[in-house]
Amino acid sequence: MEQRPNFSGRTERIHLNNPKTYWLPDWDGYKDPKKLAMLREIVMQYGRDPRVSELAVRILRENGCKPREYRKQAECLLKWVQTNIYYVNESGERLQSPLYTIKSGMGDCDDMAILLCSFFECIRLSWKFVISGNTRTGLIRYVENDPNFQSIPYSHIYCCVGNRPFTPTEWWFCEPTMNVPLGWDVVKAQHDRHARKFLPELGSPDMGRISTGVGASLADSIMEQGIGKFSVNLGLAIVVGALTAAGTEIMLDYLRASDLYQSLILKKGKKK
Repeated sequence: MEQRPNFSGRTERIHLNNPKTYWLPDWDGYKDPKKLAMLREIVMQYGRDPRVSELAVRILRENGCKPREYRKQAECLLKWVQTNIYYVNESGERLQSPLYTIKSGMGDCDDMAILLCSFFECIRLSWKFVISGNTRTGLIRYVENDPNFQSIPYSHIYCCVGNRPFTPTEWWFCEPTMNVPLGWDVVKAQHDRHARKFLPELGSPDMGRISTGVGASLADSIMEQGIGKFSVNLGLAIVVGALTAAGTEIMLDYLRASDLYQSLILKKGKKK
């Protein structure tokens, strides 16, 4: 007989059956929107799991959240994940089911975001994944399903939640790996030393994107300017360089033909 989880005890002692972790050997080859789509598949599955729903509702009841108090519900679930799941940096990418994250009490940013979104899903609060990364002009974010995707090295994932089910009119950012309030935004707080201290994966405020070698710098320029603008700027640089080189050669020819240059050559010959 299947053993039911003990939702009446301390959450650290809940016994959950068959928790899973997922290893995707081709993960690094996927583009970020595809990665988020795969994370969404996990959330949609476990957001309908009665065990996750029971725990979510228990958290809400214990914190005095009434039905339809959507902001307070989101705050309570965010706080629970921040408090009860121990953030760790994984040595390699591993995706955990929300049940495994609850049972083990640990996870990295994607595991904590998956769990939190599963809580939101089971009470029908709208949610989206959010990823952030560094560019030369500072941190930027990509919100799931935004058509304006920029291909940069994103290094941190969190989420946002809607202010009501079905038809949200406002979205609040949720950072599950730090003890920050609902709505705290890492992009707006990117120059906050406290934030950078605990989110080292995003780098320092003034470092921009980390590049290695000329190839990376060239790729950065293309990415930031766009192919069309980059091509124009590259063409101008080539023309200017060519004119500079030609001008330098003409000046040298003029100097070689001058009386001063010839007299210097004669004096040098006499000394020998």
